[in-house]
Amino acid sequence: MRGVTSVDDELFVLQKQDDSEVPDQHQVAVYSLDDYQLLRRLTVPEYMSDIYSDITSCKQHRCVYMSDYMFRCIHRYDVASSATSKLLVPSRPYGLSVVTASCNLLVACCDPNKLLEMRADTHACVREIALQSDIDCP
Repeated sequence: MRGVTSVDDELFVLQKQDDSEVPDQHQVAVYSLDDYQLLRRLTVPEYMSDIYSDITSCKQHRCVYMSDYMFRCIHRYDVASSATSKLLVPSRPYGLSVVTASCNLLVACCDPNKLLEMRADTHACVREIALQSDIDCP
């Protein structure tokens, strides 16, 4: 397992490729928060075993974000419509979090090490913070 997050009554679990019951498919397992029963599985675009490192969600926009280390992007999954989109980032995204008040996405990046804050509505970079050189892949 790589990470967990929840939206509405659902728990999203980002799995390593070899954790999935069907290799190369269904990398996100979705469970009911009421009884933890498996509801469905989602296939993540361009999924490869070690490039997805984290998952987070925004309850206000009802979406899930997954960081894609290899392709330098973040995949966004809309819970209501099941639509997916890709947000390009200038570095290799690793860790993710959502700032509750603004719903902006915080992205910890490697190569080079920095933090990005991206707007929830336009996905434009609000600010970029260079991290200390002794921090090895935040």
